[in-house]
Amino acid sequence: MIAELLGNIEAAPILTIGSGRPINPLTGFDANRSGAFPLSSRPLAFGRNSLATTGQVQFDLRVLKFFKVREHGKLDFVVESFNLFNHRSVATLNQFYGPDGSPIPVFATANKAGIPRQLQLSVDFEF
Repeated sequence: MIAELLGNIEAAPILTIGSGRPINPLTGFDANRSGAFPLSSRPLAFGRNSLATTGQVQFDLRVLKFFKVREHGKLDFVVESFNLFNHRSVATLNQFYGPDGSPIPVFATANKAGIPRQLQLSVDFEF
């Protein structure tokens, strides 16, 4: 009985680790008066891609328990989690410096994060 409950379990972990993504700071207007579009003027003292997001970490896990049903059937109970530890991964930063000599208050702050923790349950029958 206990062997039947603990048997037929499959687990599939996925660990994703990445460095921060480079972000190119922009003034938000045509400071060079070149007529370029999209606006690509960088503020003084900033190089290309001189900003970066924080590192990316995500742990996904899929656990499946199956029961044999007669000769060819199989009943699966599946639990899937995405970003199981709910680690906050910054996807983008506010890259706009602003038109003046000093930056706007939200310059270089996070404005988009990766997915929060998600859980998904399913039941499948294969025959």
